[in-house]
Amino acid sequence: MCLLSVEEKLTANIAKKHINSPIMCKTMVTSARTPAKANHMQLNRLDHVNVKTANLEQMIKWYEDVLGMTSGDRPPFPFPGAWMYAGEYPVVHLVGVDSEPAGHDPKLEHFALSATGYASFLENLDDRNIDYKVVKVPGIEVTQVNVFDVDGNHIHIDFQSQET
Repeated sequence: MCLLSVEEKLTANIAKKHINSPIMCKTMVTSARTPAKANHMQLNRLDHVNVKTANLEQMIKWYEDVLGMTSGDRPPFPFPGAWMYAGEYPVVHLVGVDSEPAGHDPKLEHFALSATGYASFLENLDDRNIDYKVVKVPGIEVTQVNVFDVDGNHIHIDFQSQET
């Protein structure tokens, strides 16, 4: 099956029955490799990570107690959840679900947050008996502290190596 972007669907002006034809797919795959034009949209940074959980209250507490995030303003969505803030930014969006999401082979292996306060963070983890692994990233001045939240999501907190 060949998937077309919205732009390709709008500009291709082709009949729906031809979208999945081998010739059209070859054309679309080839055009997908074309480098973006210089005047196209520019990404700035990752805005947030959305995490489904059947343990909403425990996850809120973990992100507050372990990572020092705060639960803050969130739009009135018709489902339970919490937005966890790092400073003024809601970088982790928790979504409450009724049953534990399947995660036997997740495509998102981890997410990372940068931080300061390396020694106090490790002390907090030790005080709470939370397992972690420290990794010095080869070739750059970053030290990662790898942890897992209540649901087993892998998170690494990155510190500049001169702090560690």
